[in-house]
Amino acid sequence: MAAQKSPRGHRPPQARGRLLAPRAALVLGFALALAPPPAAPLWSAPPEPEWSPAFEYQVKVGFLYNFTKFVEWPPDAFAGPGAPLIIGVLGSGSFCDALEASLKDKTVNGRPIAVCRFRRPEDLTPTQVLFISPSLGREVGRLLKSLERAPVLTVGDMDRFASLGGIINFTIRDHRVGFEVNIDAASRAGLRISSQLLTVATVVRDATGGTR
Repeated sequence: MAAQKSPRGHRPPQARGRLLAPRAALVLGFALALAPPPAAPLWSAPPEPEWSPAFEYQVKVGFLYNFTKFVEWPPDAFAGPGAPLIIGVLGSGSFCDALEASLKDKTVNGRPIAVCRFRRPEDLTPTQVLFISPSLGREVGRLLKSLERAPVLTVGDMDRFASLGGIINFTIRDHRVGFEVNIDAASRAGLRISSQLLTVATVVRDATGGTR
């Protein structure tokens, strides 16, 4: 069962600089993946960044981009050898804008990245990654059930997303961005998650022990 997330409320000033504090060097690499080069060496104490939704989105975009490097899709998940890796964003919110701005001209394993926005579940077309916005609310469980055998890396940012069958869920605990991985859901989708990714994730199972 997934652990409960800390409330997503206002962060006190002293906590703002700890959004990127990692449990491991790999997580730090995730958070810095799309950030500009630092003016000082990485081992110097950096100034605390001012927290804002845009800053948090940028951190999560860096994580999501790197998730794609540690996931193996079955060959038939793509239209062809040179087909793009498609990242879909379902629901309302500004995360899609952050993805489009940050991942423009990026590639993963030789594939270009394409970002697609979907307002409603019925608008969905095939993707390799699907970020499901919290705006979907009660529709999330039904949507995850409909996608559970599809080779799609489902990513969320809400309570119980992973334990309900989502594959990766962003968390904020002790003012640190982290993520959960549901290995049952990944297995059903036919996706192989690298052990390197699992070592820095909170590994969870389905809410009923894999027999939802």
